[in-house]
Amino acid sequence: MDGGERYEFVVDRPPDSLSANSRAGWGAKHSAAAAYQLEQGASVLAQITAAGKRIPRVPYEFGRLSTSHIFSRHAADGDNCVAVLKPIIDMLQVATRGSRERYRLGIIKNDRKLETEQPTRVSYSRSGAGRIRCVLEVW
Repeated sequence: MDGGERYEFVVDRPPDSLSANSRAGWGAKHSAAAAYQLEQGASVLAQITAAGKRIPRVPYEFGRLSTSHIFSRHAADGDNCVAVLKPIIDMLQVATRGSRERYRLGIIKNDRKLETEQPTRVSYSRSGAGRIRCVLEVW
């Protein structure tokens, strides 16, 4: 992992309308994803710059995303924890055609060479419920 970087940030859990089990139509999902990425993208950028890091000029090719989900009542199963990350993963990529209204950080080139691990730790907290701690290692 020579020449790599490690980014740590916390995001809100994506809205339920973006879950795979949602009955929302594609238009509603598209609008919800765009709004979520605009809001959380600005927060992630602020967290990255506050940590003294920069967004790379040339996006990284490879990466690994580890997460820790915080729940207030009960934990979701691991597969759902990974599935809910799709809007977050999209937010970390380089902008593509048709993604103008969405927030794209451009840290990774695309998600083809991104490993997504099962949540390593799931904790329970009323104060931090609905948050996801993310660690992105890129090289």
